[in-house]
Amino acid sequence: MFNRMRGDMDFDAGQIVSGRSRDELAQELFAYMLEVASGRQQTRSQVLGYGPSEFEIWNIGPTY
Repeated sequence: MFNRMRGDMDFDAGQIVSGRSRDELAQELFAYMLEVASGRQQTRSQVLGYGPSEFEIWNIGPTY
């Protein structure tokens, strides 16, 4: 899936299926998160220009 959606996804956790270890992927993900948190790298959402409304909580039922 990641290969088909590379332009939309930040991290390929599916590599675990092809034999990469969980620990190895966890270290890679953590390093990526540090790069994003430090501002040295942008997420795919940021690169694509999606704003803070990309993920919104939808209320089911009446809103007061």
